[in-house]
Amino acid sequence: MDAFQHTYEVFATYSLEAAAPDPRRDLRYEYENTYSNLVSERLGWLNLLVLNFPYHNAHHVRPSVPWYRLPALHRSLYSRKDRQVITCRQLLGSYHRHRVSRVLAENYGSVAASGDRAGSFLGAVGVSFLTAV
Repeated sequence: MDAFQHTYEVFATYSLEAAAPDPRRDLRYEYENTYSNLVSERLGWLNLLVLNFPYHNAHHVRPSVPWYRLPALHRSLYSRKDRQVITCRQLLGSYHRHRVSRVLAENYGSVAASGDRAGSFLGAVGVSFLTAV
């Protein structure tokens, strides 16, 4: 699921001290490069199957909110039409179509503004929340 939650530019480094802060990475950059991939918008209980992990943008706004309060926070922050919400149903085709190119690609692809939004969204591979800088 986390393959489709970020489109940050990734920098390889061997230590956190070597990572220079990038002034372009402000709150707006974070919002525009973070996605919530809800299992279901209509049947919220389905997101519980993955402990509300898909409410990723809400988690970024308030990381200290417990997992069981993320749906309410998400509803208070975003509308159903928010451009940073892409459902798993929309991502399923892209996930399978780009399974090889995702491994070989140097970028995440792109998220379209409308229509098949996830069609050219390759996603990430080999990037863990424990290692991304």
